[in-house]
Amino acid sequence: MALALTFQMKFMLCLAAAMVALFIWDKWRSDIVAMLVLVVLGIAHLIPTDQLLSGFSSDAVVAIVAVMMLGAGLERSGLISSLANWIFRVSRDDPSRLSWILSLTVGIISGFLRSIGGFTLLLPIINRASMSFRIPKSRFLMPIGFCAITGGTLTLLGSGPLLMLNDLMSNQLTQNALSTRMDIEPIKMFTVLPVGICLLAATLLFFFFFGKWLVPDISKDKLTLGADVTHFRRTYGFGGQFFELTIPQDNPIRNMKLSQLESLLNDKKIAVLAISNGREILMPALRSTEFRERHHIAVVGFLQDVSSFCQESGILMAPKLKVFSDILNPTRSGFSEVVVPPGSELIGKNMRDLHMKRNYQVQLLSIYRNGQIYQGEELRELKLSAGDTLGLFSTWDALSRLDKRHEFAIITTDYPNVDIKHEKRYQALLWLSLSLILTVVLHLPAAIGLLVGAVGMFMTGVVSPDETYRIVSWKTVFMMAGLIPFGLAMQSTGTASWLANQMLVILQHFPSWLILTCLAALAALFSLLMSNIGATVVLVPIAMHLALGVGADPRLFAIVVALGTSNAFLIPTHQVSTIVSGSGGYRIKHFLSVGGILSLVYLAVLIPASYLFLS
Repeated sequence: MALALTFQMKFMLCLAAAMVALFIWDKWRSDIVAMLVLVVLGIAHLIPTDQLLSGFSSDAVVAIVAVMMLGAGLERSGLISSLANWIFRVSRDDPSRLSWILSLTVGIISGFLRSIGGFTLLLPIINRASMSFRIPKSRFLMPIGFCAITGGTLTLLGSGPLLMLNDLMSNQLTQNALSTRMDIEPIKMFTVLPVGICLLAATLLFFFFFGKWLVPDISKDKLTLGADVTHFRRTYGFGGQFFELTIPQDNPIRNMKLSQLESLLNDKKIAVLAISNGREILMPALRSTEFRERHHIAVVGFLQDVSSFCQESGILMAPKLKVFSDILNPTRSGFSEVVVPPGSELIGKNMRDLHMKRNYQVQLLSIYRNGQIYQGEELRELKLSAGDTLGLFSTWDALSRLDKRHEFAIITTDYPNVDIKHEKRYQALLWLSLSLILTVVLHLPAAIGLLVGAVGMFMTGVVSPDETYRIVSWKTVFMMAGLIPFGLAMQSTGTASWLANQMLVILQHFPSWLILTCLAALAALFSLLMSNIGATVVLVPIAMHLALGVGADPRLFAIVVALGTSNAFLIPTHQVSTIVSGSGGYRIKHFLSVGGILSLVYLAVLIPASYLFLS
């Protein structure tokens, strides 16, 4: 029996069109649009009052918040940094190779942790990659985020629609008289793996061949941490690039102390930042450090000055950083400015007696006082006065410790002011493993399983609750909380069912492959207007009915619908796309241009791969 188009359905269709138009117009932020839709739903009484704010307590939103909290714990414990170091070594400092590795990694993880779980856990590494290569995050986020969405199609656990598909198929066949003799094989853990691999490979290849031209390079990203390099060079006299030098055999410098080398370099505006003795990296190295053969030295200066010094002294200069690539990464160290405040106990103290390297683990490059710069030996003989500004180079950990003292006031605030608790890495790993076991193995709801890990990290001191509240992307939370009730209203008012029935009337006389293609496209459209689970609930019964009517495999049709809901690249309504949009600064036009083409690629691969591996 055909559904009549009621006033509520017409209102929901107009609201859906308005929402999409506002997304495309892109005048207001996506979370503001979602909140506006939520307000309209409440005023129009389109869903019960007790469901209006249900998005804020939904499993999807709670799971995302829990994953962000888990990610904060992994970052604070140093586990994310260790994983990042390994990935950077494998990528060989090549940003294109790094993007490929991250995309493949997040795709595989998403097959077990869901798209949002895999993407959120790797988000800190994406941020670090952006800073390391001085490349805007927008160049990384969209390819990696879309691979995370596609990776959810690898296993039954990677996608909510796939996870509930067995129950939906069983219920539909029970109600359908045509299928009384039909026995449909249940979907197992890796039933969809071959199709998922094809989809993930297609997404990777799409960005490999076309990403360079399609993915936007949004230059709003701040690509430096710490003091502005141009300002620092102008104020303190040091700047340029980092270089890695090696002392060859029989070179006279190998018998020098660092203090002697610094006296040679000071006039050239070259500063020694770190020394590697083969066993460890000393940063900062004490002035009494003696050089040996094959010692590596990290310096900062201009290419012309450093090259000239290397030619004069016979020191070898590496083409790029290797030994010091990690320690000189801008996410680990950089330039900073501190000032001596009035009342500091250091006023009147001789700089020679302060031993900044030994006592504070920072490298003092210059002091700025009344328009004059003090460096080298004159710096060591200087007595501190209130208002002196010190130009430093150090790890961010050292600067964070200095910030907790009262002798100096930190001017530079834009740096990772975080204490890495390496001693807590085992606790962090334990709680992450427990969350995965509860969610993946014991099938506990994702929100509960992940919250267990997040709360465990609080209890064991891996991360404080205040820190995690600052890290949670509330823009993402509010956008999802606003869109979830919209999906409920689409279903409760019958609007989704009406749309599906209209498609049923149009498609029932088409060949099976064309019906399947249209259903996959319809699943993608419905997933943009409601949750992917909601789209699956609405479309799977219709898909199976169509399949039985044209003599096709209803199991194949049901799986294609569930996989089609992952084709959600056009507008940022998917959980991962929401984070990608907020973190990368993308506009709707970027999603339409990149996501539109990728949606066609996804559809072109999904249908033949499904016929090949699932029929």
